[in-house]
Amino acid sequence: MKNKKMSIIAALVAVFLIIGLATAFLTSTTKQPNPQPSPPETMELTPSSTTDQEGQNITEPPSSTDRFEGMYTFSVQVAEGRELTIVLDSTEPQEEYFSVDQVLVYEGEELIQTILPEDVPAVEDHAWDGLYVNQNSAVGEPDIRDLNFDGAEDFGLLAVSSYPHNVPYSYFLWNQETDRFAYGFTLCGSGALEIDLQNRQLIEEEHDVLGSYETVYAYAEDGSLQKQ
Repeated sequence: MKNKKMSIIAALVAVFLIIGLATAFLTSTTKQPNPQPSPPETMELTPSSTTDQEGQNITEPPSSTDRFEGMYTFSVQVAEGRELTIVLDSTEPQEEYFSVDQVLVYEGEELIQTILPEDVPAVEDHAWDGLYVNQNSAVGEPDIRDLNFDGAEDFGLLAVSSYPHNVPYSYFLWNQETDRFAYGFTLCGSGALEIDLQNRQLIEEEHDVLGSYETVYAYAEDGSLQKQ
């Protein structure tokens, strides 16, 4: 009898073991698969950005067009194939008329010179208020010409805030030795200043109550401009 009871108990244990193994097998086969990781988010870059080797954003320097946007600019050719950009900086809105706080000279992306109104020495023979631009006017725009007969273009800027007749300009001449512009002189400029290439002279026309008259200038050996 005792052996019979032991056989029954062993059979029951075996049945429970079989049921447990079957349950574990079914559970493992019906288990949901692990979700796949979502792809990393793509970093969107603005046109003016890029990334370095570590994936960090790098802002590219603004182009000349962006840098000078809204500023008055013009070009001056100082040698064959060499053109400089002149930028007139002002705290005033650059609409029709504005004063110039500083003249910035660029060669490509490089700033090579800054000219301030106070760099102009005292002007005695003509009125002088500072440096200005009067756009879309018969007189008032920058005057860009070779004024000292060296083949490089120079430039002049309006030097008075108001002008009924005579209109002084302050002229800056390109110096081939220093590779910079230097203040040259202040004369009635734009259409009132004629260049005589044959005689290498400048002819200034002025007006007063008696009419108009001309003054002739020529360069001395030291490069200074002298009345003739």
